[in-house]
Amino acid sequence: MSDDDMEDYGFEYSDEEQEEEDVDIENQYYNSKGMLEGEDPREALQGFRQVVEMEQDKGEWGFKALKQVVKLYYKMGQTDKMMEAYRQMLSYVDSAAVTRNASEKKLNRHVVTCDDVTPRPPLLDFVGGSSDTDLLQQFYETTLKALEKAKNDRPAPFSATTAGKIL
Repeated sequence: MSDDDMEDYGFEYSDEEQEEEDVDIENQYYNSKGMLEGEDPREALQGFRQVVEMEQDKGEWGFKALKQVVKLYYKMGQTDKMMEAYRQMLSYVDSAAVTRNASEKKLNRHVVTCDDVTPRPPLLDFVGGSSDTDLLQQFYETTLKALEKAKNDRPAPFSATTAGKIL
């Protein structure tokens, strides 16, 4: 059978090195997540930071790792570093790193629900429970700016008025 007789079924073979790298990043993420139950959250923090560094381009695992970094810094009382990691996480929203639907879903799940009827989601539990009104204001303003920058054509998941309910 000649090459001309062979049919092209549209298969493209992926680069095995890239797949191995993706698997390594995913494994690092889950290993770090397993460290969350340990005595020292700094080990998990270091592991999640390593996930971000391992990705050559911004991607899903870095986004997920940064969510964990934000939570850990807040738990550790390092709000300046928390906000820095949060800004870095939000930078994934306006890049091609995370699909628009995925980023909206994750942001909405973690930021949105601020009214008294719906329970607060995880990230908001951490930050929204703070008595530091300056931190809360900075958190919400940062989110609003990132969503505006991403040119999100849907209404922002919360507004200054909604943020005021928490303050």
